[in-house]
Amino acid sequence: MSLVALAACSSVPNAGNSNPNDPPETVEVTYHIKVGMQPQLQGVLSRAWVIYNKEHLVLAQPHFIVTTMEYGNRPRLVETFTWVSHSAPDHAPKSVSDIWNEIQDLCEPRGGHDAVEINEIKTGAPRKQTTL
Repeated sequence: MSLVALAACSSVPNAGNSNPNDPPETVEVTYHIKVGMQPQLQGVLSRAWVIYNKEHLVLAQPHFIVTTMEYGNRPRLVETFTWVSHSAPDHAPKSVSDIWNEIQDLCEPRGGHDAVEINEIKTGAPRKQTTL
């Protein structure tokens, strides 16, 4: 799924969405970064996070980014965060679609995968930790 495709409309949902028919959506976004573009992508992702928050599109937590290497030591970032609703990215404003275009330009298809891959993930209550 392309990030650009997520920006289908131009209205913004309310923060703290409590609509049971449109609950929050936690996603894992994998960025297959073009060689040498990792610092630029990290800067763009930082700006994106500021915009998402300003537009009330995401929840503050969880949000984390993991850096890994793949396919011949090529960089990959995996970002996890939660939209305020399933429809939030579909109603992203132009400021968000513009930054998604910047992200696409810094990434490349790799190993049969799209340049940027978005997957919904299910989260649950943490399990009680036990010791052996």
